[in-house]
Amino acid sequence: MSPTRYAGRFGGPGVDDSQPGPATVESLFTGNGTIIADPVSFPWALVDDGHWRQPVLVDLRQCNDTDLVALRTVLPVLTPDDRVVASEAQRQELRRELPLPEDSFLGDVPDDASALFALLHERKLRRAVLREALAPVVRDELWATVGIEASRPLVVAELGADDGWTEALLPKPHTLERVDDPGDLTADSAAIVVVHGRAVSPSAIAAARSALNPGGLLVFVLDEAAVHGASGPAPQSLIAMMNESTSHHHVVEHVWVLSERPGRPITGGLITVRPLGGATPPDGDPT
Repeated sequence: MSPTRYAGRFGGPGVDDSQPGPATVESLFTGNGTIIADPVSFPWALVDDGHWRQPVLVDLRQCNDTDLVALRTVLPVLTPDDRVVASEAQRQELRRELPLPEDSFLGDVPDDASALFALLHERKLRRAVLREALAPVVRDELWATVGIEASRPLVVAELGADDGWTEALLPKPHTLERVDDPGDLTADSAAIVVVHGRAVSPSAIAAARSALNPGGLLVFVLDEAAVHGASGPAPQSLIAMMNESTSHHHVVEHVWVLSERPGRPITGGLITVRPLGGATPPDGDPT
């Protein structure tokens, strides 16, 4: 499949801005990726989760400072498996706004965008499916604690992530703190602790529980290998670790196997657990 292009007001091949928004969206998300050459006139609000499962490339070079301010509310939908074409000045500005790695930024639209999208497509699909599951869990928990727009910011701590993309899921004024070592988690500091499968161990679970505010939520994010126990404990072993760590004083609130759609291969898993107390550290001595 070839990529599609939203030309908008700028001309050139692709879809211009003459169609109604829904027709524009339906005509664009039909290939293996979409180039958005005119992001200001693009109908962002009409694009749903299913559309965002494919990679996009957003060209910002014709945007001025005012345009970038307007786009700040929509650009966080982009993930490390999308690409942004921007000037150096725009990159410096966006690095403060978007939790994207350096290789997400390009200086020009590649001549063979189809090859780029082919490389990104499966990774974007896995991340998009995870986002669809993880985003409402995080937002609902923050809302239940203080409200999305509350003046008191909360911290979401993350252990073992490849990048800081989870930050894009957090509404203001809440913040993400990433750590690679469980020992770097701060006690009683976070409303939510997200632990990625490869980082799961008895000591990591103990540190994550210690980092939670009272009543907080543990979220375990598993990739396909972790679901099968190939890159960390499988779900059954993970729950057994939780049982030991909490002396069975916890509630498992969600257990989801993630896939593109029913019947398709597993792309990951999501388990949420609310500890209720009764901690037992990994050495077996009660606390």
